[in-house]
Amino acid sequence: APAKKEKERAKPAPVPERPRSRPETPEPAAEPKRPVLSTLLGLALLLAGGGLFGYYRLFRRTPERLLSRTIERYLSSLKEGRLEDAYEILSAASRKSCTLERFRELQDPAPWSYGKIQIRSLKDEHALIRYELNVPQKPPERDWLHFVREEGRWHRAYWWHLMDPIEGDLEALDPEAAYAKAVEAARINTWDPMTHGYLCESAYAREDYKTAEAPCLRALELAEDFPSRLDDDGLFHLRLLLADLYR
Repeated sequence: APAKKEKERAKPAPVPERPRSRPETPEPAAEPKRPVLSTLLGLALLLAGGGLFGYYRLFRRTPERLLSRTIERYLSSLKEGRLEDAYEILSAASRKSCTLERFRELQDPAPWSYGKIQIRSLKDEHALIRYELNVPQKPPERDWLHFVREEGRWHRAYWWHLMDPIEGDLEALDPEAAYAKAVEAARINTWDPMTHGYLCESAYAREDYKTAEAPCLRALELAEDFPSRLDDDGLFHLRLLLADLYR
């Protein structure tokens, strides 16, 4: 029997090829626009931060801030027995007049502490400090310090080393020597009523009445604003000297 032809399977119709399209390159995303307000705010904060930093640096250099730091260094040096450091804080006139050895001799070795520091008066070249002095088994005492500013830095105006010698010269009836030391004391601290009181008394003792009047008046004037070792009896004595000058 003749071979049967296999029926050719029907082939699907060819699908026409589609032209290949190039892959689309995505457009770069646009940067989000910063609001103008936030940009200005950031700039303002930046400038404010710099301004605050500059203000802080300026505040650290104010006379009051520098004075407070100097007071703390001076008192802590004395309290802790670092007398060389305390001596370096004295004014140039004080160090010229008083040696380190003499400064050491005048320091009380007994323990003490301090607190409640106050700047009672602050001028361009002078400051008065009040603080609480605490000594064991004694009631607290309000003491004071005079500081002067030299070349932008604060220094202690220290003349206590001259007090006993002036008193000794007056008791020994040596008014010339007392007056010379009083002039030196007033040069170191022209704001202390007592230095002018010594000028008044020593000038009067050497019968230089014309010279005695001005420091007498100055001592009484300063005593109204600044504390000193001049008690009521000392002030009364100066008034008696003035009254005798005006006779």
